[in-house]
Amino acid sequence: LTKPDVDNATAWDTSCLSTRKTRDYFDNRLYHSYCNALDLAVSYTLHFLFIQEFEVLYIWTHKCNYISYFNPQEIRTQINLISLSELWRIHVLGQKYCSLVECCNALLAAYS
Repeated sequence: LTKPDVDNATAWDTSCLSTRKTRDYFDNRLYHSYCNALDLAVSYTLHFLFIQEFEVLYIWTHKCNYISYFNPQEIRTQINLISLSELWRIHVLGQKYCSLVECCNALLAAYS
């Protein structure tokens, strides 16, 4: 994936994560104020997976600061934006998105 592809994949992956995530983060519910942080966490995850080629467990262990929210004013406030199972789901959805981009590029090349 290229950098612009990561931005497009972020929007698609975030909407496909789970109905609970969609409900809690995007439907004016409990975590609505963190929806931008969730988008950023998914974007970082896709960048780590498909541009830097890190593995899921490496991200979970060593890049956990990028998939969590911290409030500098309240040190005890930490929200895990992405769980390990959602991290695996982002990986699978990212692979599907890569396949769609490759198919689209092949079709464009074949018909131009």
